[in-house]
Amino acid sequence: FFFQAEDGIRDYKVTGVQTCALPIYGRTASTTEVQRALGFVQRLGQGQEFKALKPEEIRLRSWQSLCKILLAANEFVYIE
Repeated sequence: FFFQAEDGIRDYKVTGVQTCALPIYGRTASTTEVQRALGFVQRLGQGQEFKALKPEEIRLRSWQSLCKILLAANEFVYIE
């Protein structure tokens, strides 16, 4: 699940996205999905509503929000 960056460094954030996606969707996230998820987490962490929080709390809340979005996605809905 590690993404091999151009500089050879493994990106642990990609692993975080894959860790969230696998149990929810039953598959790994595509490269595009990973990029969009990481962009979301980054933009959310830079938002005004988080300015007063500590960096650890910002990181936690950003990832929690991503997990909520993944659970609310149409792909997760199962109709029998």
